[in-house]
Amino acid sequence: MKPTLHNLPNPEVLCQKMAEHALHILQPTETLASIALTGGRTAEGIYTSICEQSLDIPVRWRNVHFFWGDERCVPMNDPESNYKLAHESLLKPLRIHPANIHRIPTQLPPEEAAIKATEDYEDFLKMANASSLRMALLSMGEDGHIASLFPDGITNSLNSYLAYSFVTGPKPPPERITLNFSELAIADHALIAISGEEKKKKLEAILSSTIQRTPLGELLHLRSRSQKQTHLYITP
Repeated sequence: MKPTLHNLPNPEVLCQKMAEHALHILQPTETLASIALTGGRTAEGIYTSICEQSLDIPVRWRNVHFFWGDERCVPMNDPESNYKLAHESLLKPLRIHPANIHRIPTQLPPEEAAIKATEDYEDFLKMANASSLRMALLSMGEDGHIASLFPDGITNSLNSYLAYSFVTGPKPPPERITLNFSELAIADHALIAISGEEKKKKLEAILSSTIQRTPLGELLHLRSRSQKQTHLYITP
């Protein structure tokens, strides 16, 4: 299925619309569901808007389990930690039970942390009798990367047998753990933020190309083969 494009006037509206869509996906949750969280500059606005709009779009949060699309190999209280960002702006305000929070264990050596994160993720899917994430929240970087899947590592990520892998990226902090294409490609819903003029131009180039040279392009190609829903939220 081709992605649905939402062209929006500014980042504030992007955060509001993306949060509203995420809540509507989770609202009818009667059984266990999972969501992969993103990091980056836009994430805090999305999480704040989810908390604000959850008053009008109630979700059974006790049924929702939280994973991460990627994480930097830093302590959980480090300013660069995606966990810290999500905890402070989303999980704590919503009073999510600790048992529903599946933090990537960055206190472990990176290779071991990737294996433990994979085991935790796969154990949840088995318990929930699910084959994939209910939803992945993502944002695209200037080079077309998503999560911590960077252009130079596309082949390795496509061939990984783990749900999570340890990667070394070009941006600091370089050591990261990321969900691979195998899991992002089959998530029921993928909501992807593209915020900024340069990123918007990069997206236009990705959508007009028939060759997948970027992680986002590869993900869109993989998801186009299925009926999984992909929404791109775009703002200058």
